[in-house]
Amino acid sequence: MALIVLLSACLVATSTEQVPRELVVIAINHLPPAQQVLALTMQGLANRTAARVWIEDGGMQAVILRDLEQAGTSVRRVLSPWDLLPLLGPDHPSAIAYHGPGQGVTVAIALCAARGAVAVDESLRSEALDRGLTIIADASGWDEARVWREHQRDFARGIMVEQDPRKTGHLLDLAVARRAFTTFGQPDAVVTQRVKDLGPDTQVFGWGDDELAIVSRVSAGGGSYLPADWSRNLSALQHLPTAILLPPRAAPGAQVMTGERLVTFVMSDGDNLQFLGGPFSTSPGHWGSPLRGSFTMTWEIAPLLATCAPRVMAKLYGAASHGQSIDDFVSGPSGAGYCFPALLPDRRRFAEYTVAHLRASRLRIVSVLNAGGDMTQTRELLEQPDVLGVIYKDYAPYNAKQGALWWHQGKPCMAYRFLLWEGLLGQDPEGVAAAIGKLPAEPATDPASYVLINVHAWSYKENGGPMAAVQRTIARLPSSTRVVGASELFTQLRQHFGVPVLPAP
Repeated sequence: MALIVLLSACLVATSTEQVPRELVVIAINHLPPAQQVLALTMQGLANRTAARVWIEDGGMQAVILRDLEQAGTSVRRVLSPWDLLPLLGPDHPSAIAYHGPGQGVTVAIALCAARGAVAVDESLRSEALDRGLTIIADASGWDEARVWREHQRDFARGIMVEQDPRKTGHLLDLAVARRAFTTFGQPDAVVTQRVKDLGPDTQVFGWGDDELAIVSRVSAGGGSYLPADWSRNLSALQHLPTAILLPPRAAPGAQVMTGERLVTFVMSDGDNLQFLGGPFSTSPGHWGSPLRGSFTMTWEIAPLLATCAPRVMAKLYGAASHGQSIDDFVSGPSGAGYCFPALLPDRRRFAEYTVAHLRASRLRIVSVLNAGGDMTQTRELLEQPDVLGVIYKDYAPYNAKQGALWWHQGKPCMAYRFLLWEGLLGQDPEGVAAAIGKLPAEPATDPASYVLINVHAWSYKENGGPMAAVQRTIARLPSSTRVVGASELFTQLRQHFGVPVLPAP
């Protein structure tokens, strides 16, 4: 096994550890949609400059709340959204009325973001007036086009939220806190133009109806997607800075041997903010698996976590396994956010934007998910000095290029050769292990001896989850196979076939 070095003393962030003196915590899952929307718009306003309100939830959310309490934050639980009203100051905020559910919610949230208001469903209007709120607009008289036409200058640049109005208990706080234009169900051309108007590198938080369509139209506008439609507390997490320990990495230049193959398993969907910040950490099929640490595993992770939810990234890095079997990390697709390089109007700009986030998160390998393009469209990423290499996958199937390897300036872009994806012919533990046994085993002279395997995050739910599928595959691999992290695989590729990786100073 390769020597493992633990780079545990280096910090990503240099800001002083800070925790809020008090967090007001409210559970909203049991509340009707109108009260959930009210709670989230109040949370967004309260959290515009500091973390003050927290929505109770499980998974990573519960872990971070517990950590904050242990660090000295006083937690005060309340039962009703109206209990949050005093946090908004002595002068009660204005309110936007709407008639939910439906598109009126989306318009109301956009108006709240632009005007610094809370959203009040018609069913809550009387109580809102009794509590001193002033209704300054009724969303029923507006549509998204009018909101954009009259308030474009009031929205923050570089951010947009796309959220299904039926998801009333998630993400809306971020829209209000960040003054983000909010949309849903608009034509592709309209969304592309909105992204262009909001500026290059616009981040779109949320999700829409069809993955290919929504990512394509945002990519065409020069932006990228952050799946976050089930996210909670992003408005608070952004205000909770913390130092982030570097994860462990394999030492560069470890010796390879004739007769062996180097294989890397990479867990997919690391762009998914809601999963990383939610159930991922405790899921027994993923990060919470009892198998984690018994073999080397590479995880996609969103570089943007370093700024939008640094405590999530710090928690994952800090818990990474040490010893002979490590947790390695690469960026989620396609760098700073999910986009299709084939459709980006300025790939170089996006590559430079990505590198800024890679530095903040100490990532060196970029996963790229492309649709309708080819591997040469990673050129701009490979030209960045901070990038060690690129992992390439096509939109469907991820391994369409069957392990192809493309070099640029001595750096590799390698496509997935195999998938662990439930239901796909031959892409199961038995089929993948058997196919690996037929590959070359000359890692010093034949790059086909290096194998990338994408592990589909949503497969094998009834059979122990994707981590169990990885274990089953490893148990069936030829004895000459060495499982390594992506960092070591790319370092070895460059050592023998490209420009060697220089040792850290």
